[in-house]
Amino acid sequence: MQNGMIDLYVRGNNSVAYSEIYSSFASEKNSYISDLLLLVINNDSSKVRKHGETYEVAGVRFTADQIPKIDTNKLLEIKACNNIIDFGQNHYFKYVSSDGKEHALFTNDKGVGVPYSEHMRGAEHDAVAQRYALFWRYMMNDDPVYVGLTYSNDDIDEFMKHAGIENGFFTVRMGNREATQYYTKSENHTLDIPYGEDLWCLEYPSNYRFWEKID
Repeated sequence: MQNGMIDLYVRGNNSVAYSEIYSSFASEKNSYISDLLLLVINNDSSKVRKHGETYEVAGVRFTADQIPKIDTNKLLEIKACNNIIDFGQNHYFKYVSSDGKEHALFTNDKGVGVPYSEHMRGAEHDAVAQRYALFWRYMMNDDPVYVGLTYSNDDIDEFMKHAGIENGFFTVRMGNREATQYYTKSENHTLDIPYGEDLWCLEYPSNYRFWEKID
């Protein structure tokens, strides 16, 4: 800490080049807050202080029009590979909904969500992105069986298909956290074992043995 300024440090990996996420319509990029400050805001909104018409983060004061719009055209979608979907950490990405619209998202230490900086600069609430984010955050729970209370079977199938998740065991990763779930064709999408089926006939991911993860 120097001259009353808080050191800016954000732990993370799998980050995009933050200087490339600003909207291309910006005419004077130098008037915007730094990439690092934007990252701090989106990683932990509790660091934001509001003083009338100005904001303060880590000793830096700025106005809403100094917060850059995130350009979804410069972001990538996240898809599963080998039934593992990895949202990274401190990572910007986009979700393309069924109507073809692109939605900006960010993975912070708490999970997937809409970038808080978008709210700060006055962007309209993105309910579609929020619903998408909450679905995957729910999948990080130990027991997501009640996801059906919020999402219909069609919703679940759409999210899974969009992510490239196939039936069977799949893993969701967010930073250094992960959860392994089971996706079936049954109506409630829970682990269902037909009568007379031996549980040990189920095929687990290669990095699991006797119900436990191995290195």
